[in-house]
Amino acid sequence: MQSEGVPVDLYIYDLTNGLASVISPSIVGHKVEGVWHTSIVVYEREYFFGGQGISTCPPGSTSLRAPHQIKTLGNTFVPFPVFNQYIEGLATSTYAGSTYHLIDHNCNHFSDEIAQFLCGERVPKHILSQAERDLPAHLRIALTSMLDQLVPDGSQAVYANGVRHSRQDSPDYLTLNNQIEEARIASQELEAKRSTIAEKLARKERKKEKKRKKLREQGGAGDDDEIVTAMANPNSRPDSRRAFYDLNPFAKWNQPQRPGGDQPHLVDLDHPLLWNHDHFMPPGSELSASEVLSSFCEFCLFRDMAEALEAVEARDPVSLAGPSTRDLDVEAEERRVEEQRKRTRDPPVVYRDIDGVQEFEAFSKTLEGVELTAEEKQSLEELQQYLVQGEGSWVLGDEFLSFIGRILSDPSIKTSSRCGVLRCLAASALKDDVSLLLHQDRRQHALLGYAHSIDMLPLDEQRALGLFMCNLFENTSSSEWLLYISEWEFKGVALSNIRVTTKVCVQCMLSDQTDLREFGTALLYNIASKEVKTVVFDEVCVELAMAALQLTQYEPAEEHLWRTLTALARLAQHSSEVPQLIAIVGPDPSSYRGRSPRIDEQIDIIMKKVK
Repeated sequence: MQSEGVPVDLYIYDLTNGLASVISPSIVGHKVEGVWHTSIVVYEREYFFGGQGISTCPPGSTSLRAPHQIKTLGNTFVPFPVFNQYIEGLATSTYAGSTYHLIDHNCNHFSDEIAQFLCGERVPKHILSQAERDLPAHLRIALTSMLDQLVPDGSQAVYANGVRHSRQDSPDYLTLNNQIEEARIASQELEAKRSTIAEKLARKERKKEKKRKKLREQGGAGDDDEIVTAMANPNSRPDSRRAFYDLNPFAKWNQPQRPGGDQPHLVDLDHPLLWNHDHFMPPGSELSASEVLSSFCEFCLFRDMAEALEAVEARDPVSLAGPSTRDLDVEAEERRVEEQRKRTRDPPVVYRDIDGVQEFEAFSKTLEGVELTAEEKQSLEELQQYLVQGEGSWVLGDEFLSFIGRILSDPSIKTSSRCGVLRCLAASALKDDVSLLLHQDRRQHALLGYAHSIDMLPLDEQRALGLFMCNLFENTSSSEWLLYISEWEFKGVALSNIRVTTKVCVQCMLSDQTDLREFGTALLYNIASKEVKTVVFDEVCVELAMAALQLTQYEPAEEHLWRTLTALARLAQHSSEVPQLIAIVGPDPSSYRGRSPRIDEQIDIIMKKVK
């Protein structure tokens, strides 16, 4: 960048090419000099906004050709990589293609925001207000169609709906992008391994529990005494005899199969030891016949097991080698200490005053009148078992996330139901095994796909979503899931977990609703407090910092300001671009001195980096 900065120009186009000044008196009743479309030219590129999203091209190469006027706005000292990431952030949030509106959110509003960011200048007011003041309804429709034709040709870059299709990158950006790509590949491999293991464990646990439940329902396998009696009775049901083997795997040692697959009697009722039970029971024990039989059975099992182990050890002593119980205990304790250290270092902002039982009851009531399939009813029952009855996440079947996805995406379902299921998920997020549920969503992306549209959601749903995502920081595994940088596609848009998390954070932070700012600043604080590789923050660091700086201009409450400045201080540790951004964009953090000692402490940390 040159010492005097990079020039910033405003290109002003007349969409009617002079025709407006001739015909406007007869159409709108007064003379209109032109119908203005604007763009920003900086770093030898032209940037503009339309129905396809943010686009960029060589200056003056759109279908409008030469501009009607070029207005010099000033010079910028914002580094190109910072500006580039800022544009990409806008393309996935405030200026995604779906947000375009000819009156309220058009190309001129985009130019105005970019101009303020780069050099503190504004687009002339008469241009910003023209669409509402001078354009009749039928002309607005025609102009919208015309602006859609400005979509660049193959030589231009389009950030349509947040996806950048081509780019001219600076060397710094290429280096950064290569680092991010390497981290993405490593993260994808690790995530795939984690997900595979988690799914296998969950499936295994579900199968075990279903088998135990089935055995209890069949009868004859209610307790060990009944099982042993059933095994000794040749007339008992085969499934009752098999129950003993299912619940006692040692019973299968050295037991030959009978023709037809049925198991042999485990107990020889004529065995002499059965009539001299001092060999396997304390002398003088007074027990019933079934209790004697049960004890004898256990004695036989452990005797056979010991003999089998001796045989295995004799054949292959090395096969029994492995970590000792003490080693495993030490490893478990180390993991526990590390988890506790992470939690106590920077306790996340979560909302534990949420009652899962009450939330489930409220959610169930909102579904009255909603037609659910048999699978969806089963999923609702599974949610009750998980949230109300305290079962593990293994009870959540393979169709559970399809049920959640329908609640969140079906337009015929009421907002209250979507809020209800999100609040149930917020309560579930406080459980330490919720990560198994999250990893199952890597195919459908029902949760984060819905979260990506936060800017289009009703306020109540935004609140419930913010609560859910904040509570996911209660556990290390679920919070790490929110920050994955591996890309995935949702409805044709390339996204990643951390980008969606960032979008929710920014949307809530910059809301005019105090309760949404509560969740937004909590998310910002939680994200910045995570101990992760720097490359994770490279993806969103500038966007988060920009949102934090914008929030400080709204005179936030002390708690919100402290969270924001704490996050800024930590982001400044991760990225050298953040201190530059603070110095260039402002406001000066020192202007908030005196609000509280803890705020002053964070300001000191920030200013050391800025200077």
